[in-house]
Amino acid sequence: MIKMFTKTKSAAVIALSLLSMSVLNAQTWTPVPTGQGGNTFHLHFPSAKTGYVCGYDGLGVGTYLLKTTNRGNSYSTINLPTTSCYVGGVNFLNDTVGYAVGSKNVLNMISKTTDGGNTWTNTYPVSSGAAMQLMDVDFYDANHGIAVGYYGAIFTTTDGGVTWNNNEFNPTYIYENVEYLDLNHIWMVGNTYPAVDSAWAYFSGDGGLTWQKKLKFYNPGYDAMWGISFPTLNDGWIVGSGNQIYHT
Repeated sequence: MIKMFTKTKSAAVIALSLLSMSVLNAQTWTPVPTGQGGNTFHLHFPSAKTGYVCGYDGLGVGTYLLKTTNRGNSYSTINLPTTSCYVGGVNFLNDTVGYAVGSKNVLNMISKTTDGGNTWTNTYPVSSGAAMQLMDVDFYDANHGIAVGYYGAIFTTTDGGVTWNNNEFNPTYIYENVEYLDLNHIWMVGNTYPAVDSAWAYFSGDGGLTWQKKLKFYNPGYDAMWGISFPTLNDGWIVGSGNQIYHT
């Protein structure tokens, strides 16, 4: 999943899935080596020059966090929130204040940095909650945020991550991606776990307290929704497995 430029990130979340489509506004794309192996799976640019990347090295070493301050021309490794953890997603309010979510010892982890990733504070203790793993986090403003992940995990905060409310919904699901449209309207996408050939997009109109199923992917074999982006309340994109792209 890709997030760029706070709430104006628009269709950037699906850009890499649309490179083969001639309708892209971007004319050219240039690969930028990060110096890491494995898979890079989450990117967030809070400003034009500064961005954060998380991924998994594929070498048995584990997850990594990278930072760029020169528009992605080069990346440097920054500290993980804690040792031996997995980072599934990052979201930054500005160049220095941001959040990382994931797991440690198969337990939920939500961490916050105020110095650009040099140091982190766990705002949701890894010793709390069921055996889970968080996959994405989004903040609408400095106070309101939401984190989602495995086994129906949905956590919301209204005080900048000081406290988190557990709003678990549908424990058979993995929620992969979540996005605020405004304080009340939120979309998220995911798939069943274990996979049973279905994936759904969910919508909340009350800040994440309740959710409605809005779109289903169904194909033989493994199905998943990976990314969602709404540049406006009514204009949105969803991407998923099997080269599926939906637009509303």
